[in-house]
Amino acid sequence: MPTPTIRAAVLGVVILFAGGAAAAAEPQAAAGRVVGYTYTTNNSAIADARVQLRNTASGQVAAAVVTNAAGEFVFERVPPGSYVIEMMDASGGVMALGNPFTVAGSEAVATFMRTVALAR
Repeated sequence: MPTPTIRAAVLGVVILFAGGAAAAAEPQAAAGRVVGYTYTTNNSAIADARVQLRNTASGQVAAAVVTNAAGEFVFERVPPGSYVIEMMDASGGVMALGNPFTVAGSEAVATFMRTVALAR
């Protein structure tokens, strides 16, 4: 069975939640956490999608993961900064881009990506 190809743009929504306090003796900035989900327009999870976390200040990819069966992805120990989530195609190109967001301290950021169209 051929692998589905996602075509078109992705919409993203970011919600910030306050995280736990950083340890007082910690000499460096506390790291945050980014949790998100990938969905099609009919609310079906996109499993096994490669997503990456890109720092918008440096342009560098901070981390990359594959979504689980529920379309969920998690990035742990994310340093403070501004980021975007990118969904990658099979050849490694960016096929979808989420909204930019900021991780501050030990904050947790929740986001989702919803495709406009899914071609089979």
